[in-house]
Amino acid sequence: MRGKELREALKTRMQAEFAQNPELEKGKKLTGILLLVWVVSRVFLQVMELMCMRIGFLDPNPTNWVILGLLLLFAWAIYKGSGTLAWLPILGGVMMLITALRQQMFSLLGMDLYPEFRLYLIGFLAAAVLQILTMVLILALPSCRSYAKTSMAVMKELSGQQDVHRL
Repeated sequence: MRGKELREALKTRMQAEFAQNPELEKGKKLTGILLLVWVVSRVFLQVMELMCMRIGFLDPNPTNWVILGLLLLFAWAIYKGSGTLAWLPILGGVMMLITALRQQMFSLLGMDLYPEFRLYLIGFLAAAVLQILTMVLILALPSCRSYAKTSMAVMKELSGQQDVHRL
């Protein structure tokens, strides 16, 4: 099977799985919603960072653009069924909270700040918490777990068939 054939076979098999167990479709939808919340919070943070850079509060950091690209890649992979990848964004969210504590962001919120910088701090803290929360939910909710498990099993089965056809 080639790429397009494999995608079609995967789509057909997943539709059959959804027909057998409607809970799987609920899990896919819920996973998508949680990932959307995560991505929107991180894009908001990136926009606020750009505003703060434009004003001069923050220095340009190209690493954050690479992280945003990786975030989109992770979101796509998790949505396609690689639910165990959610552990890595949890680690990233914990690292963000550690950074917030080390840079005393929580105490900065109590100060009289420019609105843009205050919004950036709130966005950073919210993005960290939402990142951890959404990924924990993806790993913990039974419908999301069953969707990821079924999707991975179907992908392994189809890729196993693909390897057999190559021989």
